[in-house]
Order: sequence, then C-alpha cells, then structure tokens
Amino acid sequence: MKYCILLSFLLAIIVCKAQNINPLKIGDHVPIIPLDSIYNFNSTSSSLHHFEGKLVVLDFWGIGCGSCIASFPKLELLQKEFGDKIQIILVTNASKSAIDAYFKRMKIKMPNIMMVVSDKILAKYFPYIFVPHSVWINPEGKVVNITNGYNNTSEHLNDILNGKPVNLILKRDVRHKDFQYYSLDSFLFKLEGKQYVYNSSLLKFNNGLPEVRAGVQLDTSKTEITKWYTNTSVLNLYTVAFQMGLPLNSKDYIFNNRIILDSLTYSFLIKPSDPNLFDAWKGKHWYSYFQRVSVTDKDAYQYMQEDLNRYFKKIYGIRAKLVERNVECIILVDKHDVNSKPDYQNTNKEVITWSGEMFLNLMSINYGVVASKTPFLNESRLKKRDSISMIRNINILDEKPLKDKLYKQGFDLIKEKRKIKYLVID
Repeated sequence: MKYCILLSFLLAIIVCKAQNINPLKIGDHVPIIPLDSIYNFNSTSSSLHHFEGKLVVLDFWGIGCGSCIASFPKLELLQKEFGDKIQIILVTNASKSAIDAYFKRMKIKMPNIMMVVSDKILAKYFPYIFVPHSVWINPEGKVVNITNGYNNTSEHLNDILNGKPVNLILKRDVRHKDFQYYSLDSFLFKLEGKQYVYNSSLLKFNNGLPEVRAGVQLDTSKTEITKWYTNTSVLNLYTVAFQMGLPLNSKDYIFNNRIILDSLTYSFLIKPSDPNLFDAWKGKHWYSYFQRVSVTDKDAYQYMQEDLNRYFKKIYGIRAKLVERNVECIILVDKHDVNSKPDYQNTNKEVITWSGEMFLNLMSINYGVVASKTPFLNESRLKKRDSISMIRNINILDEKPLKDKLYKQGFDLIKEKRKIKYLVID
C-alpha cells in the first residue's frame, strides 16, 4: 500500500512537470507542486503538499533587491515566533553559487530560513515581475493572498491562522511593454495624426500598474514626449513637479526635510508607521499621473504643478507652493590647502575612494530623507568628477569623525543659516 501511495505521488509530480502550468489565483487550491534545490531544510527536495496543515508564505526575492534582503531578519523572527504553525519559504531563480558569491561580496549573512533556489516552477504558478513578491497559502492548501513583502507581519499571519480575512491589495505586475501600451493607448486617448498640444491624466491607485515607477517615452516621430509616474503618493508627485528635474545634490532638491504640511489635518498624506495599515492607505491616497507634451515645450513641470494643484484642491482641499526660508544648514566648505591629503598610514581600517558626485549624493540623501535632519548644502570646490577618501563603513551622519576625515582633505562642515526653498502644502 505504501508503495502504491509513493508511486502515485511520484506520478503526480511527473505530470505536474510535464503539463502546461496555469497561474493560480486567490481562492484556488494548490496542486502537488514539486520543490527542488532546497536549502536550510531536512531534504533537498519536497513539495508544497508536504506543508499542508501549515500557513505557507512563499517570499520571492532576487539578488540585488535591497528591500528583499533587508526583510530576511524579520522573516526569521516570524518563523521563530509561529514555529510549526507556518512555513516561510524564500524563493529565487538565482543559483546557489550566485547567491553565495553575492552574499560573500556584500558581506550578507545567509538567512536561516528554508530556501528554494534556481526556481523555474513556482514562478509559473505565481508569476511576478517585481520583488519582493509574497504568496500566502492557508493550512487547507488554498491561496489566500498574493501581496507585497511588507505585508508579512505578525498581525496579518495571526489573523490568517485564526481564520480571519485579511483584505489586502492584490499584487498584479504588468510587464513594461504591456504597461506602455496600456498607459499610452488606453489612458491617453489615442488620436489620429498625433496632434497633441497638451494632455494629462490623474488616476486613482490601480494595482495593474507598477508601484512607484517613473518613465519617459518619445513617440515614433520624436515630436511628442510622454511622462508617467505610477502608483505613488501625493507628496511624491508634488516633489517631482516642484523640483523640476534637478540633480540629487542640487541646492533646491526637495527631500523629506524640505516638505512642510501647514496643518496637522494633512497628516493623512504621510505613510502610516504601522505596516498593517499601509495597503489601505495607499489604496486611498496613491495616484498615477500621465502627461504628453511637445518635446519643445519647456513648461511641462509647470503644467504638472498646475494639474496637481487643480486636482488635489478638489479632492483634498490642498495646494502646494515653494516658499523660501532662512534656516540652519550643514554646509561643506573649503578649509585649507587643497593639496592636503588624509593620513591613513596608522590605521588598519580599509580606505575607499568615492567620486565627488557619490559623496555629495550620499550626504544629500542621508541628511534629506529624515524629516528631522538639517538640510545639507555644498559650497566647497568639490565637484562631481573629483574624488574623496573615506574609511569604509563610516557613518556620515556622525559629524565629528566625518569632520576629521574631511579636514585632512581640505574641507570642513559648518552650520550656518541659508535661504533655501521648501515645499509647503497648505
């Protein structure tokens, strides 16, 4: 009898591999799906059927996906918290050798979670383009959610185990070529003769479009240009419109610490700190913006500003504008002899060399993304093609050691007031 059961199981796997695979949807029962090339498990091969009775979380990831790798410690904690009630399985199409090489080069600790590598089957049942991509299969073997990785939270998994519905936005990836056709022809009113003067559209959140993506496309005659910003927040759209294509280290680039909400009633524009509330928030307050103009039109960003103010004034009663304010900034300045070089002979720490552009961008980002940080400005001779030396893994937000390293190369950091532009929502 045991022989017959085993034979039936093996035949099912063979059939599964041979047949055409149709993607599974929410509500579908999962068939016997073989799992090969398994690591961090008691066997190198198994099947999803083996985990029936547990909540299975398939977390698809890829080499080079920072948010995927950053989530590994959280997933380890979830597996430890729920124990035998759940089985988290990391899934990637990368080979084990490629993963090992990447983790070694980037000095990343291998997660202690079951992992399927060189995957070719699971991705056919649960197709995706963007990672992280998460699939939840309940203990009865039914697909209950296909979602983003940030929704892998203790609260959500506990609700599933207790039989409670967890209503999340379906993650549905659209291929880039399909997205171009979908957006340009369906949303931008295809016209004969390509006689656009100006055209724009604002759409509510649509889970068929990529999240937080931007793109530019010339038409075949190269006379019209289409720009799109899909599934992103109101503040992100306003930021794009008002910084008008400025480079990252520009004095007037709008970071988080240069956005002012004039009233606490506008706090709904800010991403909720509770990840369990994120899907509901983005479903209500994310938009996509499309614009088509002549390539010779220099006022496209001005049009976008006017469009957003017109649309969001009607929806939320808000408008955005740039206001100049005199505020304290942390400023990179020239200090002394330009030929001065840092002395690293008495240290065993590894020295790295950054381009001037990379250093200025890192400073701008690190001092800009946190709303409480002081704005950073560059008033030194350092240009993007210059170079600057630093100790590897230095914390550039730690001003004292950073000042020491900069001083030895002829630079200093000072704090003084400057007039800079802020994006004000009122």
